[in-house]
Amino acid sequence: MNTIQLWALIRKDLQVFFVDRRAVLMSFIVPIVLASFFGFVFGGKSGKSEISRIPIRFTDYDDSNISREIMAKLAGDKAFELKTSPLDEARAAVLGGKAVVAIVLPKGFGASAGKAFFSAEKKPELKFLYDPSHGAELGMVRGILAQYVMETVSKEVFNPKNGRII
Repeated sequence: MNTIQLWALIRKDLQVFFVDRRAVLMSFIVPIVLASFFGFVFGGKSGKSEISRIPIRFTDYDDSNISREIMAKLAGDKAFELKTSPLDEARAAVLGGKAVVAIVLPKGFGASAGKAFFSAEKKPELKFLYDPSHGAELGMVRGILAQYVMETVSKEVFNPKNGRII
């Protein structure tokens, strides 16, 4: 097959294609309309846009150096909008949709976390109040909180000034 025959086949196929208006519409116009629609819906502001922050509540019954440092790290995280509040207010905020997750640090958390770091003692448990429809956000909060707890507790445990090295 020479090039003249090839171009003749291409020209014939293009003529058949452009005669069918539905094929032209589905091939060119619909993708442009869909891309424009999704760009409008999900595009946001042009230029610099701020990341949406997850609203969380923090209730600290421990009031130790460890709990205060964990709270400071959560407050400094760009992913969270942290507010401290009593348990009743935190629960009301989650139920009212003003917060996605409420974190409750129990009394004695810092001391028991340090002891559990090297021993088989019962590890302290954090209490989470959350909206079940926000499972992804809860997972994100738990993961980042686990990082901050491990960093803070290990820093405290391995600090020679505290004399806690076992």
